[in-house]
Amino acid sequence: MNIPVHQERVVVTTRGRRPARSAHSLHQLLMAAAICCTFNPQQSSAATITPILAYSFDQGELFRASADLQATGLLANVWTTVVGTGTSATGNPGRAISASRWDGDGNAFVLRVNLLPGHTLSLTGFGFDERASGTGAQQWLLRIAELDLAQGRTHTAFTRHAGLVSLPGSLSGQFDIVLSGWGASSGSGTWRMDNFFLEGQVLGPTGVATQIIPLPPALALLAGPLLLCPRRRRTELTQPAEASARQLRQPRSSGK
Repeated sequence: MNIPVHQERVVVTTRGRRPARSAHSLHQLLMAAAICCTFNPQQSSAATITPILAYSFDQGELFRASADLQATGLLANVWTTVVGTGTSATGNPGRAISASRWDGDGNAFVLRVNLLPGHTLSLTGFGFDERASGTGAQQWLLRIAELDLAQGRTHTAFTRHAGLVSLPGSLSGQFDIVLSGWGASSGSGTWRMDNFFLEGQVLGPTGVATQIIPLPPALALLAGPLLLCPRRRRTELTQPAEASARQLRQPRSSGK
């Protein structure tokens, strides 16, 4: 089964820097991406994806910014934005998170992730759908744990960006996922994101992979307050060469 959107394939290998240490269907598990996701539409073979963290931004017909499923030992907050507030918009399908202010220094969707003590994350892949308005963001950059993983241009029709990741080590502790965008011709131009997922394994203290569980809405809402306790670690955004001196403001902490 092919995902009914435009797709772009990205293969990521990081160099030089080590990573910072520190109850409903998910659109039939992300529109069958968890079963068979064709990364490259030019090829007939499909790659099997097992998400360890996934967001559809849906709760029935309602908007939901918390996770739909996550691996045991991994706690993820709700998505926020650097500038303004993320809002509900038509997704692919269902709902998506949307924001404006992608002009000037740009904006970013930000997700805080915690791994419980003794747990590590081996990240192998990612994916998300995006769509920009005609005056919205023109370029995007995905950064996880202070590592630039992928970048590209936005599209005015929903497009899936998915790829493989090869990190020099596993992740532990607390880190941020930052999906930044810039280049909008108007501050009111919008950019939306849907069906975000990470692929890999979360290993427990004994070295055994943990289970992946769906999160009922009530349980998902509890994840937010749990993540306010650890001390926040600074996350800086390094834009790709095309963005030159652009610097996004630091993501605002969701807690006071």
